Amino acid sequence: MPASVRSARALSALRRGLGVLLALHVVAAAWILVALPGLGFILGTRPCPLDLAEAPGPHPASRLERVGALHHCHLVGTHAERGLACGSLTAPMMERHELELFSTLESLVPAFPLRHLILGMVTFNNADLDGYLEPRELEAVAGIALGYRRAGDPHAHVGPAYARILGYHALHDASQYLIDNPLINAPLVGCTAFALEGARTRDGHLLVGRLFDFEGGRSFDEDKVVYTVEPTDGGQRFVHVAWGGVHGAVTGMNESGLWLSVNAGVSDGVARTGRPLIVAVHHALEHCRTIDEAVAHLRSAPVFVSESVLIASRDAGEGLLGLGVGAGRHAAVGAPDHGAQDSAGEFT
Repeated sequence: MPASVRSARALSALRRGLGVLLALHVVAAAWILVALPGLGFILGTRPCPLDLAEAPGPHPASRLERVGALHHCHLVGTHAERGLACGSLTAPMMERHELELFSTLESLVPAFPLRHLILGMVTFNNADLDGYLEPRELEAVAGIALGYRRAGDPHAHVGPAYARILGYHALHDASQYLIDNPLINAPLVGCTAFALEGARTRDGHLLVGRLFDFEGGRSFDEDKVVYTVEPTDGGQRFVHVAWGGVHGAVTGMNESGLWLSVNAGVSDGVARTGRPLIVAVHHALEHCRTIDEAVAHLRSAPVFVSESVLIASRDAGEGLLGLGVGAGRHAAVGAPDHGAQDSAGEFT
């Protein structure tokens, strides 16, 4: 066979091989950038537990008002009624939060295919998030979603409101990955808190304070909400701080005098998903009356990142406690003899 023919055949085989290799790369890229995120959106989408047509309206006593520079939202009713009121009353804040989150994502990840990939994988990661919330908590989240939809939901094109809002309840935990992940050089920014009692204060009363340093964006600073909550389906009254459209608490105190506040905590050990800590703290404020009860509840919560919770009580003899929680492990540090407790965004 002439050398020219052999060369031509070899060149033709090389071209076919390169063509097949290129096709495989195109298929792989399409799978990673389109099909895989799409599968994540499909698997991560959950049906809303409440029917929009049959859902009750908000309790008539629920309201939103401006008190100086603060937003005050008073919620009354069952979990579903409180959720509906929260979603409808705080809808403008929710819209600003979402818009700022999307803008931040676009600035960090300008390429649409990569954003599509990230959102799809996040949705897939949250596919079983609803399994870590109690049925009544899911009704509250569904109520928020329905209230938001009734108010217009300008971001409905992104995905169903229920799935989006459910995922936002793990936003505080997901942001902790930026601190916990050794591959990401994130600024060590976290909340701090302190508590004093007994001889450490002038009149012996319990004093608790905190700094809120969650760097989620300007709207998260300006649109925090002080919620006063009156459950009608069990539980006690409490006041707490969070954002619009959230059935969770980052700082709060109930009518039993029990205080809980959440701080970030730098530590290793994370799980893929789990119970959002702000939801666990909200539950503790609603149902726990003592530090021991709150600790027992938080210890039983399968959280998925490390956090620090400051717990204090106005009742004499209860003392103060800093509880470090993480995926599969917990540590409590009490200060009943010294009358002082502090909590910072790092475990030592």
